[in-house]
Amino acid sequence: MKVSVIIPVFNTTPSELECCLKSVRDQDFDSFEVIIVDDGSIENEDRIHILSKYNALTTFRILTHKDNRGLPAARNTGLKAATGDYVVHLDSDDFWRSNSVLITLYNTAITDGCEILRFNGNFFSDGKLGPDLMSQKLVVNKVLSEDLSLMAFRSVFLFFFKRAFILSNNLYFHPLISIGEDAVYISRALSQSKSISTVNESFYGYRIDNASMMRSTWSIEQFIDENNAAREVIYNLRKHKHALEYYVVYRYKQYFVKAILPRALLYLREDDFFAVLKDHGSALNEAEKYLDPSLISKPQFRLFKKFLQLRSFYKFSRILYLPLKALYPTLFKLYKMRDIRAGVKRRIKGIIRRISFGWRFRFSFFTRDRYGVNKEGFENFLIDSTSINSLKKGLSVLLRVKDEEDNIRQSIESIISSANEIAVIDNGSSDGTVAVVQKMIDNHPEGNKIHLHHYPFNVARCGAEHNSTPENSVHNLAYYYNWCVSKCRFNTIIKWDADMVLVDDDEAIKAFNAQVKHACNSPFLTGVVLNSQTVYMLNEKDGYKSQLEVNGEIRIFSNSKHVMFTKGTDFECLTFMWPYKLRVLDTPCAYEIKNLSHNEFSHWSKVSFSTQRKVQEYRNFIGLRDNLFRQDQYQHFPRITLGEIE
Repeated sequence: MKVSVIIPVFNTTPSELECCLKSVRDQDFDSFEVIIVDDGSIENEDRIHILSKYNALTTFRILTHKDNRGLPAARNTGLKAATGDYVVHLDSDDFWRSNSVLITLYNTAITDGCEILRFNGNFFSDGKLGPDLMSQKLVVNKVLSEDLSLMAFRSVFLFFFKRAFILSNNLYFHPLISIGEDAVYISRALSQSKSISTVNESFYGYRIDNASMMRSTWSIEQFIDENNAAREVIYNLRKHKHALEYYVVYRYKQYFVKAILPRALLYLREDDFFAVLKDHGSALNEAEKYLDPSLISKPQFRLFKKFLQLRSFYKFSRILYLPLKALYPTLFKLYKMRDIRAGVKRRIKGIIRRISFGWRFRFSFFTRDRYGVNKEGFENFLIDSTSINSLKKGLSVLLRVKDEEDNIRQSIESIISSANEIAVIDNGSSDGTVAVVQKMIDNHPEGNKIHLHHYPFNVARCGAEHNSTPENSVHNLAYYYNWCVSKCRFNTIIKWDADMVLVDDDEAIKAFNAQVKHACNSPFLTGVVLNSQTVYMLNEKDGYKSQLEVNGEIRIFSNSKHVMFTKGTDFECLTFMWPYKLRVLDTPCAYEIKNLSHNEFSHWSKVSFSTQRKVQEYRNFIGLRDNLFRQDQYQHFPRITLGEIE
């Protein structure tokens, strides 16, 4: 069995239960089981009839609790009965919005090799879909502290778990926590996982027009239970400092102000209200031993602690309680003004960008000379910007290579006629790459355009290696790219890759050359976004492409000391330190060829990505290579040969 679907049921209305179970029954997947746990529901003929109907299906099993034990216990019963390689939860009053939920989640989890896969959903009310439940951020095999978008500790039904991971970490729901049990479970699971991935598909329909616990009136005991769950979350995150700080700040700056405080003011008596404040203050004190001292010392943090201690230091708390209760709606509106101001600022920036006709504004005193002497002190590999004053008008193709013997010739052939020079920087190739380039220099009719340089240092791979390498080190990607740029002798550069081939289309090449000419003659700093089409080659004859995988990137840019590569998260970033004009060439002008028989991700420290382009490329590559995706979903692409280019 590949997947186990666990559905707890407690007094669910028959119509909602039918909708839920039907959405699972209709899945386009051939190996799954459905474990329904009836948690002591009150007898209802219609519900019993629905459960009996689905129990007759071979994929459905019904387990029964004689008495109501609560949602955590029901989910634990389902987990212990599960036999699938993967486990996913579904609440009985919600539903899946697609028949491809399980096949998509299973194939993606297999492709990534992840322990946890998070997907998305939408609020559902009055028959209409609402906002997304989760961030629309694609991630492959990250750990909790590596990506802000993973720090969402709720909605266990949006997670697809590897069952072996659950068993090895003894991941079961806390039986004594019925409010906030999702947060406790998810925080514990995410903090222990070494590989977390996400997909953007909004598969889940989350009903908000039923009588949910989270939307009903709370007693003081429920406020205390919810805060005890928060204590568990803080403890679970204690070893992930960044995630812990994010959770604490969000909880008290957002959730407490927007949800806990107004509900407490609305439903609790004065003494109970201050008891809740005291309990939150106590939880915050307990969290301090895990928090960074820099956060604890902030005035906002200290002021908030004082507020939570209100009853203990303010003798006439009754005098303050009643005005606070009366004025809170107005105070909350003032609090919300922050979001309004931020929205207005974004709108103004958008208007300025539109009326500036492509100008992007950034001012900095930094230039490419910021590096000075490299960390290791190699004087022969300083980044020399003095030649910028003597640049000629024209296009330098910047081509960094390592072990590209199979691709380098056709890559150079495709673009050489559009270039004034091709600066090939070899980074220690161990195959015949250098020999191929030298042969082209000696024998090609335009071989005098090609200049071969050597960079002998091991350059940190993308990801963790890059992140841990100082920016001014000869081993850092940003330093390496800036050194490569310093070898270009013309005023405009195109960052080209050895697996890129200019398309064989007269109109596209004409548009490309027009953008190059404009950039070369522009008196201003210029960046041009080029679109490229990714192509996956299955063998020497056949390949596949998808129109959905056309990627834009600033590849043409001015050769200036105000344009340089800086150290970003996971890889280098092209950065303009002065206002520049941005142009876009919408027509795809290049193919990026990925060979399914090669290791196309060897330049990464590990298979761990967080940009949409790289995630999409990786999943398509593995999916096509391992036949996880139907190849007829892609367009056939015949291999480009040198004969076609020549």
